[in-house]
Amino acid sequence: MFKGKVIAITGAASGIGRALAIEFAKAGAQLAISDIDSVGLENTLLQLPKETKAKTYVVDVSNELSVFAHAEDVIRDFGLAHMIVNNAGALLAGMVSTTSMDEYRWQLDINMYGVLYGTKAFLPTFLAQREGWIVNVSSYF
Repeated sequence: MFKGKVIAITGAASGIGRALAIEFAKAGAQLAISDIDSVGLENTLLQLPKETKAKTYVVDVSNELSVFAHAEDVIRDFGLAHMIVNNAGALLAGMVSTTSMDEYRWQLDINMYGVLYGTKAFLPTFLAQREGWIVNVSSYF
């Protein structure tokens, strides 16, 4: 099902994103993996099967221009995209009384706007191709 498909995964430097990258690679997908952590991305790349076609991108999902540029880079590098996995996320735990509004904005910029930016950035390609999947991941641990 995923053999030869181009899958973009945000937050792929660790955790769920890394695990998804490894499993999609085992299924024969081509990967555009992104994160703000370039070292973590390189470690993910090293864990993929040797025959995997994959490219890393340093992307800040809280920055709209960064995400839209990323989508353009993926299309440039792979020619198309079949899936965006909006996986990047941040956890903010604390009491409302001690959590600043800037901390809430930081989390919302990543967890909410990052998903919207990723969806909006890749959607035109999916519509033009008449094929594409949008996967949004949410977790708490």
